[in-house]
Amino acid sequence: MNYKDWQNKCADITSQMSLAPPAAHVLQDAAVLTTGVVAVALSVSFPVVGAIIAGISLFLTFLWPQIRGSENSNSQVAWDTLMDAAEVLMKKEINNLQRVRAISHLKIVQSRLNDYKQALCNWENNRDHPYYKQEVIDAFDDADDVLKSAMIIFSETGFEELMLTSYVQGANLHLLLLRDVVKYGESWGIPRERVQQYYSNTGVGNPGLLQLLARYTDYCMKIYNKALAEYKPDPYPEYVDYYTYRTNMTLLVLDVVAVWPTYDVRLYPSSPLSQLTREVYSRPIGMVDSSYSPPPIPSVDEQIYSDTWERTPTLFRWLEKATFYTENQRPAIGGDPTAALEQFRGLKLGYKNTLASYGWEFLVGDNTTAFSWNVDISPGQDIYMVENIVHGHYHMGFYIDDPIMQFFFNSYPPQNYIVVGKYLEGNRQWLSFGMPCINKQDDCSTCTPCEWNAINTESPCTNPAIASHRLSSISTVAYKNFWIEGDIISRFSYGWTHVSADGENVIDTERITRMPAVKAYNLENGAVVSSGPGSTGGNLIAVHRNGSFRIKLTGKLLKGYQLRVRYASASSGQLQISRQVNKGGAWTIDYSEYQNVEQTYMLYPIRPLQYESFSYLTMEHVLPSTTYAYWDMTFSSYGDDPLIIDKIDFIPIEGS
Repeated sequence: MNYKDWQNKCADITSQMSLAPPAAHVLQDAAVLTTGVVAVALSVSFPVVGAIIAGISLFLTFLWPQIRGSENSNSQVAWDTLMDAAEVLMKKEINNLQRVRAISHLKIVQSRLNDYKQALCNWENNRDHPYYKQEVIDAFDDADDVLKSAMIIFSETGFEELMLTSYVQGANLHLLLLRDVVKYGESWGIPRERVQQYYSNTGVGNPGLLQLLARYTDYCMKIYNKALAEYKPDPYPEYVDYYTYRTNMTLLVLDVVAVWPTYDVRLYPSSPLSQLTREVYSRPIGMVDSSYSPPPIPSVDEQIYSDTWERTPTLFRWLEKATFYTENQRPAIGGDPTAALEQFRGLKLGYKNTLASYGWEFLVGDNTTAFSWNVDISPGQDIYMVENIVHGHYHMGFYIDDPIMQFFFNSYPPQNYIVVGKYLEGNRQWLSFGMPCINKQDDCSTCTPCEWNAINTESPCTNPAIASHRLSSISTVAYKNFWIEGDIISRFSYGWTHVSADGENVIDTERITRMPAVKAYNLENGAVVSSGPGSTGGNLIAVHRNGSFRIKLTGKLLKGYQLRVRYASASSGQLQISRQVNKGGAWTIDYSEYQNVEQTYMLYPIRPLQYESFSYLTMEHVLPSTTYAYWDMTFSSYGDDPLIIDKIDFIPIEGS
């Protein structure tokens, strides 16, 4: 029986298990929504053309979607979905009066933002007309007022955790609105001094864009961590829910927060190219032999989670190969599921850091069995979905809980699938793992409404052209079985990274490229990877005194760049940046510069890094243009405390 036959045969029993149990479809719907929002901010799916002034329109279409051919509505279904998802994750219900109040206010927000879009359109077509300048100022003021009120509603005492998924979207809209006024306010006729207050205001009056970036970011992290602390990873069912919460809230909240630094329009006049390097994980799939008493699933899952969410942070890595080792297969007798249980004995995984010359492998279980199945992932190829055939059956009085019979790794390009394991007759179920699609709108602008032909709500995404994530790891645990000699691996979790992280570390010629430091390939002399605070979209590199890290990049010919580093440091120090270029196989230094680093935060009291813990360091001298495309850059620190580096901005020099 081939793959397509299996899909057809199992079509009525397919379920999605990446984000939650199959019943919790609201989590998948919410993740589809926020995946689209993040894709816009990352510019993964949408061009920059005309998007600066229409930027808020691109986001509104996710929160108040308009489907081509449908009547305009005042529906708040997207916001209801976000609230429903929070209720599922927190196992609590939002007070009905609070929900009604929030939804009623959101209708006003929608109306004011529609007025603002119309005023923007009118002004864009009549930029010198005083009436339309005043109209857009008035519409901005109204939208600003209702969004400030919405943020108060979303953060009311007693509802902070349940409203967090809504809070982050409201904050995103408010920051986008302020970005507009900072960029265009003077053109509308607002005095320069007032525009500056919209950008930064620490005196009387409301905070400006810079202060709200910090306030909204720190609030989201505080509430997320507070809710996380309420989960007690014991007993076992809550342990699973704890990690389910982390995966879902990464998609629903943390990914949105991670793009907010790019809303500082003075640092990023146009949308930069950004990447997410964090990893999220599917719920464990498979079984552990329940002939043990008590069943050892909790201890196995504890080890799996130690290898996923709790593992020691590393540089961003790429899964290159997975080799499954299996026992000699025999025909199943009477649908005996133990044949599937005995099938997988070991798993060897091959990883490589970005553009590294070599990688590494490690083995879980036994690799001395008779058969092996290879999953090879070529450079530029992604596995966007994993499908499993599982089997559930009573055997010798014990229930065998869904042992995995087969893996189908769906890859692209080219679109293909790789099969691992043997088919077994009997009860079976088809389970799919992956992340949501990135939905694409029709082209739109300030004056052209953003509409959908259709919204793809698949999770996992079955269309590789619009998949949002790629397979990045497989976690499992080897254990001993009562009846079978040797190791068995029978329960797995899949890791996924966002497709915005590119494999070549390409530096763009027209737009600012925000390169995560963890895209480095080598750490030297005490440089270590540090867990990010959750708001950075990935891990950080902490460079201790005389330490360094190296990152390979694919540059563009004859283009110069200004270098800017986003960093945090508990003391002053010095940063050295150098570049080598590959001249016909010989690496030669063509750039080297030292620059002083200022203290950005206090080491004591010890607490997680906050938004204002970070600052920017712009190198004095420009990275010169070169005729060589392959670069190897070294970042070295000379200071008493670790220099924590988040991103490196490559700012194209006009005319170079």
